[in-house]
Amino acid sequence: MLSSDYSCLFSNNSNNNFIVNTDISNDKNMINTIIDNVPIGVIILDSKFNIILWNSTLEEMSKIYNKTVIGKNFFQIFPNAFTEDINIKIKNIINDKEAIILDNLLVNNFFSSKHHKYCNIKISALRNKSSISNDIMFTFEDCTVLQNIKYELNKECSIVKTLIKKIKEDRLHLNKMQEIDKLRTDFFTNISHDLRTPLNIILSALQLMKSFNNLNCNEEKSFKYFKSIKQNSLRLLKLINNLIDITKIDSGYFQINTGNYNIVNVVEDITLSVAQYVENKSITLTFDTNTEEKIMACDPDKIERIMLNLISNAIKFTNPGGHIFINIFDKNDYIVICVEDTGIGILENDLDIIFERFRQANATSSINYTGSGIGLSLVKSLVEMHEGKISVKSTYGKGTKFTIKLPVTIKKTDNVPIQNTSFNKSHIEKVSIEFSDIYTS
Repeated sequence: MLSSDYSCLFSNNSNNNFIVNTDISNDKNMINTIIDNVPIGVIILDSKFNIILWNSTLEEMSKIYNKTVIGKNFFQIFPNAFTEDINIKIKNIINDKEAIILDNLLVNNFFSSKHHKYCNIKISALRNKSSISNDIMFTFEDCTVLQNIKYELNKECSIVKTLIKKIKEDRLHLNKMQEIDKLRTDFFTNISHDLRTPLNIILSALQLMKSFNNLNCNEEKSFKYFKSIKQNSLRLLKLINNLIDITKIDSGYFQINTGNYNIVNVVEDITLSVAQYVENKSITLTFDTNTEEKIMACDPDKIERIMLNLISNAIKFTNPGGHIFINIFDKNDYIVICVEDTGIGILENDLDIIFERFRQANATSSINYTGSGIGLSLVKSLVEMHEGKISVKSTYGKGTKFTIKLPVTIKKTDNVPIQNTSFNKSHIEKVSIEFSDIYTS
């Protein structure tokens, strides 16, 4: 089975090639027996890459018997055993001197196996003590079991990692749900207070009016308490409207009715309608625009709701002598509406939460203006229904700026003229409702 150059056993030199030992130099039968019984597969090729040895272990591993391959060209029998790069290295291994080591190589192209089989393969030139032969030795160490164990371990590790990730996600979800539950509890606590306070004022005012009526008091005092009743009734109406609308939005029943309107007129009319309210608080209101007309699809009622909410907030948190700016910028494809004030501002930590449901900024200066935490969340939803975005910038102690960015689109209509908005009694009532929590009695 061995050529005359391999009449002894092999060991490794510094380049990982096999070298020949001379201790047992003339016992071919002993060498053949040893090589046939080593627990690794062995192939030896001659200088023409013909197979001159295929040991018994390799027969068992590959189910290919040596008599079917001895004397045949290795690359003709196994053209796809290795990649083209490896084949080139094998053909040049005598000159390159460096052994080729392939770990955990899938060898199904070698072996007839229904299952994946892996081997650690070493390919090296054969050397003896005095010269370098032109033959090549392959050794195959079956590592399929080890590779399968590694695969199963990796699979188990992957499952464990997935479970750990799921546990972390569930924990985050639980924490989020607990946070939402706390917010909901706080919300209903605040709602109870917000509902009870106006009702108490209304009931007290009615009781006083009844007493004054029995005492024949003048109309001035009666009017004072009538005004208080109306103001607090509007506060309740605003709160109930917000609760109904936010519920409709959550359930998908809230709709916007868009038409083609001059957005500049819409915003300007809203600004003019609140001018008296702002003046009564000794605050300067300035409206400015870089265009007089911008026709676009929008729902003027919802734009009014957005603007009144933002202006109401600006009034609440701006001290007398302050300034509120309302600006419109035409950016061709989109319109920008800014509501800016010189009020108390918002703490940086609160900027990320003010649009969240039931959340409010925690500035100590705003303690006199408690609310449900619905308003800005509702504003954000209404802006997004117009395919727009809203953002906020603020410097605590200096002021706040809300910026709305709306895309300019034209609604397709059947020769329907562009709509006009007008300041009417209904509009005045909406302002009264939206600003009802500013003028508390």
